[in-house]
Amino acid sequence: MAEKKKGFDLAAALGDVSKLNTGVEGREQIEYIHIGHIIPDERNFYELSGIDELAASIEFAGLQQPIRVRPGAGEGSYIIVSGHRRHAALTQLTSESPELFKRFSQVPCIVERPSGQTSEVEAMLQELKLIYGNSDTRRMSSADISKQAERVEILLYQLKEAGVEFPGKMRDHVAEACKVSASKLARLKVIREKLAPDIKKLWEKGKLKEAAAYVFAQNDHDVQMMVFAQLKKSEYNSDPQWWYEHEVKNWAEKIKRENKLKCTCGYCDKCDNAEKRLERIRRGGWDDHCRDGGKCCHGCPNLASCKSACPHLADEILAAKAKRKEEKAKEKAALVERNRPDVEQITELWVRFAQARTLAGKSMEEYVKAAGIYTDEATKKRWPEQEKGKKITRDSGLPYSGGHGTSLWDVRRLRKAADVLGCSLDYLLCRTDEPQPVASTSETVISFEKPQWNTGTPGVIGSYYCQVDIGGDRGKNLLYGSYWWNGESWLFKPGGADINFPVVGWWPLPDAGWCNDDRAV
Repeated sequence: MAEKKKGFDLAAALGDVSKLNTGVEGREQIEYIHIGHIIPDERNFYELSGIDELAASIEFAGLQQPIRVRPGAGEGSYIIVSGHRRHAALTQLTSESPELFKRFSQVPCIVERPSGQTSEVEAMLQELKLIYGNSDTRRMSSADISKQAERVEILLYQLKEAGVEFPGKMRDHVAEACKVSASKLARLKVIREKLAPDIKKLWEKGKLKEAAAYVFAQNDHDVQMMVFAQLKKSEYNSDPQWWYEHEVKNWAEKIKRENKLKCTCGYCDKCDNAEKRLERIRRGGWDDHCRDGGKCCHGCPNLASCKSACPHLADEILAAKAKRKEEKAKEKAALVERNRPDVEQITELWVRFAQARTLAGKSMEEYVKAAGIYTDEATKKRWPEQEKGKKITRDSGLPYSGGHGTSLWDVRRLRKAADVLGCSLDYLLCRTDEPQPVASTSETVISFEKPQWNTGTPGVIGSYYCQVDIGGDRGKNLLYGSYWWNGESWLFKPGGADINFPVVGWWPLPDAGWCNDDRAV
């Protein structure tokens, strides 16, 4: 073994590496070497990118920095120490045309001479110089820096084994050679050694950020691949180059929690529904039941609607769906009951309008034209039914302005104004100069002067708005709707089934005419 050298200085051993590419006059001389005699160093692991752009720059402005070489093994050959990209660009240029070959075939170079070390140490120092040179002249990705650090560390340990002794921590010498902090080197080492192979390929190609790669590498390979699979399925951000560390971390935590989930029903030793649960999480269905420690699907309040529920709980899911259906029916009935007073009032306004239009002898088409209002085709189709008190909801508009634009709440506000001021609506709307005070009504209920219901049987075949007694105390179980009188009995519609309950009151409905109601059929 060679004699150990005390007080080893890494930078000194590399030959003033901070000035490798400066070409300082008096210390190093530029020589012109034919491009055919210059050979790339086979140990160069850096990616040769952007060659087309560099070649265009050299063609326009010339080679601004000489290539650094050392004598090769063959006669008259030289091996590149620093300048592989420049050499590749010159090679491309000289192959394009005789004129460019003439301009660039003689390459300005700085030739390094042997250091006097043993051949073994000399070879290691040469490779270290290659790395130092690229550290100064390249913009490198984190993957490039990682490869560089890995190689520097190997070389330095080989130098120690060859008898070269140098003080300090190895990590600090590697950081010096790679021009990065020791903490960054530690992160890159974790990524290099622990990142799953398929994900590592993306990082090495620059398609995955270093921060995201570091979070990936802090997990087992199976967790890494599960996180990767979920992120790739994202509808908004499936491109790995836009993944951020917090996204990777959040998914890793969720997946590790799912992997720890135990079946509470005895169907399996470990939950075999994890994939579907993760799908639910990815779709945004991360509810409290799942979030609180990753609970089993058993007892989940969302079983009835969850498409990712455990298939082992089929009976529980069916029971939950039946219960939910019953609850929805009750909710719907409760909503109908809450809306009933409003619907009845809107219905009465429509029917009263229909009576007034009939007494005025105007068709709907004539009314719309005379009133100067607009109504669309959809409203026209609803209008005949609404005049009969059908297809009316709490949000239905009133007929005065064409079936939309005026609502029950507008009517209530007008009546409230008249109640508060103690006058008539005609006075407020300038229909009369006489206030005509009226008694106040309830704040929330419209009080109408109801027209007299006709009793008995109509004398004319046609459509009528009816009160139907469906049983029980009179007046408490009345059904309101439009029905057809055929001259002998009440029918649900022309040619339809008989109504099996007594009609205790009716109002004639107008002839729809242009609206194509039952009478026109």
